[in-house]
Amino acid sequence: MQSGTFEVKFKGVYEIRMSSLYNHVDLCEVRGPINLDFRDGLQDLYAQDSKGNILYLVSWGSLKNNEPEFFVIKIDPSQDRLYRSSTIPGCCDKIEITPGGVRVTASQVPVRGQGILVPYDVAAFPVEYTNYTRR
Repeated sequence: MQSGTFEVKFKGVYEIRMSSLYNHVDLCEVRGPINLDFRDGLQDLYAQDSKGNILYLVSWGSLKNNEPEFFVIKIDPSQDRLYRSSTIPGCCDKIEITPGGVRVTASQVPVRGQGILVPYDVAAFPVEYTNYTRR
């Protein structure tokens, strides 16, 4: 499997709710070592490791009872798999690579701006490519 940097393009970006600080994406095109299209459900946030070999995306979970949640999708071409984290309550403000893993900063009620460290291997649940369009 080839390595290299990912290129991420978000299309159809709009507020999840009127006057919200958080966005929803209709289409996310991922190009690079692996090419995928994600339709509906992502936030407009991502991070990739310094070598550009692993990409992390943020996806909305449920918005039931006005209590949002999200999860992290890990794309690792060397494993030829997608992985997803467990669900995290709140809205993701930021995702970044740190020496210990991927850190997401989430806004939760009543705590805002709480940093949550998501280890690299937390996205341990394999996701089949059938949920996405693989090019």
